[in-house]
Amino acid sequence: MTTKEFKAQYAVGSLTDDHLLKVAEDPSTSVEVLLILSKHKDRWISQAVAFNPNASLKAVINLSKHPHSNTRYNIIDRCPSNILNILARDKMTHVRIAIAENSRTSKRVLSKLSKDRLRCVRRAVAINRNTPVVALKRLSTDESKYIQCSAKYNLKRRNK
Repeated sequence: MTTKEFKAQYAVGSLTDDHLLKVAEDPSTSVEVLLILSKHKDRWISQAVAFNPNASLKAVINLSKHPHSNTRYNIIDRCPSNILNILARDKMTHVRIAIAENSRTSKRVLSKLSKDRLRCVRRAVAINRNTPVVALKRLSTDESKYIQCSAKYNLKRRNK
């Protein structure tokens, strides 16, 4: 099916979700069709777009706003830094943890995440090699001994 045919059938709603899922999963699907599917509300279709190597930056940006958290989580490794900064405020813990673990997350965002209310997010910040020293020093006095140890180890590793 050509892109033009897809657009026409999609516009009139003649394609089933099963068919759309197959299109989203197909590595030969065009960038333009994936961009259209990146706005689809079905979580399985959106996640298939997230894993498709042909998904463009625009599609990834659309997916970063998807209502299903696993879709947002699945595009983190493909996000530009400005989108990582936005996702760092995500209400879902697993998304924030993935941002805290990501090597491309900015030092500013890591500093903010080092103050997260949840220990699991702070722990992810404590082990990130790019976390600023100031944030690591703060985490080395965290209420959680586990976070303290992780932050101290990260600081020690930098001094070698």
